[in-house]
Amino acid sequence: LQRISKCKVATKVQKIIEINKKLVLKMENASRKILVPSGLKMLMHRELGYSRPTINRALDGADDTHVAREIRSYALEHGGAEVVPVHWEQVDGKTWVRKQ
Repeated sequence: LQRISKCKVATKVQKIIEINKKLVLKMENASRKILVPSGLKMLMHRELGYSRPTINRALDGADDTHVAREIRSYALEHGGAEVVPVHWEQVDGKTWVRKQ
C-alpha cells in the first residue's frame, strides 16, 4: 500500500469540499431558468452586446456573474418568466402531492 502524508490527504479533502460547494451552487442556480419570448435573445444580443452563448448560459442559470445578473434582469423586465421548479412527493403508493 502506498503511504500518503496527512498534508496530501488534507489537500485532497479540501479540493473535494470545494468541488462539492461549486456543484451545490450550480444546482441552486439551475432551478432559476428564465424563459423568454421569441426574438428576445437576439434583441438582448444587439442591445446588450453579449454573445449568444453568454446569454444562453445566463438564462439557463448556469452562470452567476455580474453579466449574467444583468442579462437575467433585462430578460425579466422585457417579458421573460422565471421557471419555478415544482417538487412532488408520494404520499401513499398511488397519490402524489405537491411538496411545500
